[in-house]
Amino acid sequence: MRRRSYLPALTLAVLASACQSAGDAEAKPAATVTVTRTVPPASTATDAPGSSEKPTTGEPDPTDENSEPAAGKRRLPNVVGMNHQEAQDRLQAAGFRRLSEEDATGRNRILLWDRNWVVVDQIPKPGSRIPLDTRIILRSKKLTD
Repeated sequence: MRRRSYLPALTLAVLASACQSAGDAEAKPAATVTVTRTVPPASTATDAPGSSEKPTTGEPDPTDENSEPAAGKRRLPNVVGMNHQEAQDRLQAAGFRRLSEEDATGRNRILLWDRNWVVVDQIPKPGSRIPLDTRIILRSKKLTD
């Protein structure tokens, strides 16, 4: 009985498909993106001195009840004790994107299946008001540790 190898035929089919896809991509025109930016007018020397408007500093006005915190800073949620994957999801939903992880046991294991790990510490500490681009380290251990 003679053995047939399907590998050459399969390789040829994959290459032909890749070449055809590349040809399709070249036929489509590139999309044009237009970005419009509105620049607020700068204050001029003709502004009346002693005007009732306060200068904007980016900080919330403590006397204004409706003022919100400065853009880009939020209170860091407490995710200690949570499943590692759910903790990441919660932090991302809060706007934090720079997430790192460490094996809290010191064995330098890679957190391959996030759902098998639990967060035991987070840096910076929960409740801190921090910029959204701050690096957050989740220190976790396996559920079986």
